[in-house]
Amino acid sequence: MSDKPISPRLVGTRTVSNKRLLKNYLSPQAALCLLFALFACASATAQIAIGVKWMGLTTHLKKYPYSKSYRGKLDRRGMAVVTDGVVLTLDVYLNAHWHLKIAQSYIPHDCGGKFLGMAHVGLGYTVTDFHPHQGSIGFGPMFFYRRSWHDLPDYSDPANFFKTSRNGRWQTKFVWHGGQIEYDYFFRQNQALSLNIVPAVPELFSFTPGWKYVR
Repeated sequence: MSDKPISPRLVGTRTVSNKRLLKNYLSPQAALCLLFALFACASATAQIAIGVKWMGLTTHLKKYPYSKSYRGKLDRRGMAVVTDGVVLTLDVYLNAHWHLKIAQSYIPHDCGGKFLGMAHVGLGYTVTDFHPHQGSIGFGPMFFYRRSWHDLPDYSDPANFFKTSRNGRWQTKFVWHGGQIEYDYFFRQNQALSLNIVPAVPELFSFTPGWKYVR
């Protein structure tokens, strides 16, 4: 075994590398993948539902000076905007009414034409008394992350709703009290047309239609 001392510079490099590796493991995407894996293990004997949704339509409740820059707006004021993206959902049923939900959205172009992601974990309650119609409501934290809007004309964030990264490239927002409403129409015993609504009052409502499969 060699007794050659380790260079302090090398130790510092390893420390920095380990910190970067740890930071990557703690990223929202990695954390969500871990949660999906845990849910998959926990749902080995439980009933689950998998959803694939299109994101979707956003209706704003307020008009801002930079609304004219919205990509995909349906009106001059930018109150209604079509975005393109996908939302993946996983429900693990605890019983006939209560379930745990994980949702992850990947939106290449949000209202500002920037990348947007959202991760959500929550507890939901389902009403099943009106088959083939079914509804649920859920609550839980949501984490939003997007490419910075600071280069959009007339953009401002006076209420500091989003936190901007040090390099100015990203904006993030963590909401403890996030919620969503879901409506399902079962056209088959285990398949449904599904619509999710996120009431982000007082800013906006988002609508994500799609497909749901129950196993």
